[in-house]
Amino acid sequence: MVGAKMTANNSSPMNYKLVLAILALGVLALNCKAPKEVPAPKLRTLSPAEVTSYHMPVNMQVAWVPYENLEVKMDKNNNWVIVESKDPKKSVIPVMLITYPATGDSVWVQMDTRSDLLGQLIKHTLMTQKPITEPFDAYLADAACSSCHPADVKVNFEK
Repeated sequence: MVGAKMTANNSSPMNYKLVLAILALGVLALNCKAPKEVPAPKLRTLSPAEVTSYHMPVNMQVAWVPYENLEVKMDKNNNWVIVESKDPKKSVIPVMLITYPATGDSVWVQMDTRSDLLGQLIKHTLMTQKPITEPFDAYLADAACSSCHPADVKVNFEK
């Protein structure tokens, strides 16, 4: 069949395999690049016994705070008011208390604070020595690592 056109009826599975193999080789050829030159690793030796200075200490502890359930109701003037509950439940809940002995500052942090946010707060307060304040997003912007990090040290602050 010289000069015959290939149609869906006379195409063979071999032709599809050949086309797929050519496409795979083309993709592979386009994505293969020469290996980059790997820089030599940099190493540091730490001597914890020879610390030159410390940042101010931060204390953390859990406080058990008593609570009593209350109710919120709408009064006759359509205002919401807090009233004692008909069935008041009393108990205690844990709350984190972060204190700064050097300044006397302190902040209460609820136990339902997200772990990643709590980690950021602790890291920022330890490194910048700025006491944690609420709202936390404003504190994190104010106590940003870039505010006191040496400019000559390249660090990805988004990690």
